[in-house]
Amino acid sequence: MARSSAEMPARPELNGVGWEHHVHRSAHRCGRVEIRPPREEDKAPLMAAVRRSAQHIAPWNHVPDEDNDFWDMLAKSELNTEPVFLVINRADGGIAGKITVYNILRGSSQTATVGYDAYLPYAGTGRMTEALRLVVDQCFLAAEGLELHRLEINIAPDNIRSVALAHRLGFRREGISPRFQRLNGAWRGCVRLALTAEEWTPLECCDAGPFRRWVSPTPYSAGRT
Repeated sequence: MARSSAEMPARPELNGVGWEHHVHRSAHRCGRVEIRPPREEDKAPLMAAVRRSAQHIAPWNHVPDEDNDFWDMLAKSELNTEPVFLVINRADGGIAGKITVYNILRGSSQTATVGYDAYLPYAGTGRMTEALRLVVDQCFLAAEGLELHRLEINIAPDNIRSVALAHRLGFRREGISPRFQRLNGAWRGCVRLALTAEEWTPLECCDAGPFRRWVSPTPYSAGRT
């Protein structure tokens, strides 16, 4: 059930600019998945997916709290300070994952960091590869996207599936960042991978309506994210 305006958290502001001035992000399809911004009514199914996948996520990422984290995520996503894309499985409408674009720097940098979680039972089926391909395209897209120049992904070295996912999309390894992230009570190093707009081939448009971008799915094998 939608929350009343009195219950909704205050929307954050960025340099005095309200959320209504930022880029509107619609849904986009790619193979078996659709990506779209989160909505209020996604709270229950998203948190159910997180709880179902908690043991799968916890070794690599923070497992969000049901209330505070969701409403904070929603507010930041609507403002586009930290755009979130839910990954929807087109066959059954289930939430297959979540991709966040954060640490956005404008000015001369035009860079951001990308993070993602895959949810059971869809993890390991290649759906996150399809979805991340769409998100990367939206990040580099000038006309309707975020118009960024560089994307970075930081992944624990032993998170082999996530490292392989980034490599499949063309992210190159730049090195190791020691003691980069505090997780589960300890500082952990991360593999730093990056991709620039010049290294990305834009997706071809061939789908009609609001779902305007498409790329043919590639063959999948066991162990894919």
